[in-house]
Amino acid sequence: MTYADQNITTPMNASARLPPLVLGNFAHADHALLGLTLRRSYPLRDQRLGQFAHGDLASEEDTLTFSDAFAPLKPLADVVVLGSAHAGSAAQEHRVHVQVGPLSKRLRVVGPRHIERSSGALRFSAPQSFTSMPLSWSNAFGGTALLSSRKGGGRWAARDEAGEDEEDAYPRNPFGRGYAVAGGPDELAGLRLPSLEDAEHPLTIEHLDPARPWHLRPLAESLGPLDPFMFPRIAYWVPLAMEASVLDELAEVRLGWASREVCARGEPVPDVRAYLCGARGLTGALTGGEPYELAGLHPETEILRGALPKDQPRMALELEGVGRIELAPTLKTVAFRPSEGTVTLTWAAAQPVLVPYAPDELARVGVLVDGRPAEPTREAVVATTQTERNPRTTT
Repeated sequence: MTYADQNITTPMNASARLPPLVLGNFAHADHALLGLTLRRSYPLRDQRLGQFAHGDLASEEDTLTFSDAFAPLKPLADVVVLGSAHAGSAAQEHRVHVQVGPLSKRLRVVGPRHIERSSGALRFSAPQSFTSMPLSWSNAFGGTALLSSRKGGGRWAARDEAGEDEEDAYPRNPFGRGYAVAGGPDELAGLRLPSLEDAEHPLTIEHLDPARPWHLRPLAESLGPLDPFMFPRIAYWVPLAMEASVLDELAEVRLGWASREVCARGEPVPDVRAYLCGARGLTGALTGGEPYELAGLHPETEILRGALPKDQPRMALELEGVGRIELAPTLKTVAFRPSEGTVTLTWAAAQPVLVPYAPDELARVGVLVDGRPAEPTREAVVATTQTERNPRTTT
């Protein structure tokens, strides 16, 4: 076992995908706000970690960018890991975990596998060996199941009125694999299975029974950010009006990850929790300086261990006719990218104002970071928590 122990103190350039400093208009519950967001990236080790392939995680980066665009409205901090699990040598199974202060999550990672039929019964095939596995939601349980086949309905059960194939997306993760809504043994044989699952509650063939309602199926597991359309995050955007009998059995409510009240809402209510994107167990209050540990997430080092920077920035705005206003930034996101050897901390604060600033007014707002003038990217379009059908177009 090898360790990389360090306390991070020296910031690097922020991720190229996200502007390092942004000043913008926000609105929540009829209140106008000026929000300031600062991102700083730091090395995970004194020397650069080796580069390695980690799969196509562009969608996870896009999700993080979307959530961090609303960082001034986030009530808590999210921890995300963008990269791959690494077994070191070829293995059929591997364990990974991340812990940052009080927040932690453990995953079991298995090689590619599928459902097979043997002596009339269904079972999981033996996993193939792997050395790395992308921590993408496409490798977690979920997916979109066809409700009928293109060969006349032999695979699934129904077609729409026009005779076209219908689809049923798994609410917890429409991007994954292993989800089926109908079909007998012949139809289910060959179904690809997820590679990421809860370390303490591995999948079984019974979990995948197509007759089970979706809320009794397995939770999707990953270390990446939740897309706005994934349950339970979507409940903060779209009123779901879930029935009490379903809520009584819902794992997210039982585990304290989802609000029963929110899931039962029948009308849209602006809710800043919509911008939290951490996977189950990876959202909470962080202040910087917390110890962290990443296990199984680098091809050469089994455990990366250190402490987050205790580097809360001093942020201030200079407003015409008002003067200097000191802000109180809080930590909103901790994003580990082991393949790049970095961790990015997102800090943000919001200042109530009477009305949103027009572009020319926003251009005249002075910004100071750690006592020095700074030039942010300025976003005059008002970002709001008003509920929309499409969260990605909420502006």
